[in-house]
Amino acid sequence: MIAKAPSGSVLVVDYEIAPFIVEPAINAACERDFPVILDPSPADRVEQNLFSQVTYLVPDAGEAEKLSGIKINSVDCSIQAAHHFLDRGVKNTCVKLKDGGCVLINHEQTLHIPPVPVDVVDATGAGDAFAGALAVAVLEKRSLQDAACFATAASHVTVTRYGSQPAYPTRSEIDAMFQRLTPQAYVLS
Repeated sequence: MIAKAPSGSVLVVDYEIAPFIVEPAINAACERDFPVILDPSPADRVEQNLFSQVTYLVPDAGEAEKLSGIKINSVDCSIQAAHHFLDRGVKNTCVKLKDGGCVLINHEQTLHIPPVPVDVVDATGAGDAFAGALAVAVLEKRSLQDAACFATAASHVTVTRYGSQPAYPTRSEIDAMFQRLTPQAYVLS
């Protein structure tokens, strides 16, 4: 029950649940001034009329391509797709790149978090780990760059193991990967 959630909460939602649940959840979170993190998966269920209520949209490259109509084959294309979402009211867009990095864009800045090498075992759950870690970073009031690096760190560790939830990293594992990723991150504008 979002109406009973503690103040300062964050809503993380995706379309793995029925769309008729997503819209009232987002509306309820906005009524409470909670940040909304929307993972638009699967993309064919997404109701783009909700974008103006989304604080962070976190599509992977395939979802960004499907929703924007922009082929994602480079960082520049990811930036174009992210601007497409900003133009539709999303406050911050983070496109998760196929190589494991991400771009995070809002109206003030564009950040690129390149990946660091890891031994990829299974990508299942990496997107969910990203969204969950982003929520933690938002709750901790981290900077936009640190939040993007923290979320990317969680997904990096997750892909090194099999499965979804069993592969989710511990805080210390995320922090260690964060230390590897942060020096690589940079502001594009």
